Amino acid sequence: IQCLPDNDTRQRFVKALFDAQDTWAYESDALAALATIAKVGGVDQATFDKCQSNKDSETAILNTRQHAVDVKKVSSTPYFFVNGEPLK
Repeated sequence: IQCLPDNDTRQRFVKALFDAQDTWAYESDALAALATIAKVGGVDQATFDKCQSNKDSETAILNTRQHAVDVKKVSSTPYFFVNGEPLK
């Protein structure tokens, strides 16, 4: 999402992504399904390809995920914090 060109495009993509979550999350070719959803959300194929192949973004996302598991002890999603403390 960070690599999309503007906030309006990001919002359209996120809306399309969540609206179709029950479909794409269970596809055998999730990447192709996400590319279709990206188009619905206003993201052209070239932008989608560039975003999904960005290794710096991938590394940052994986590092954030690992930090959440190792340091914050996040064990599932969604996981909520209130005033810095996990909501139980």
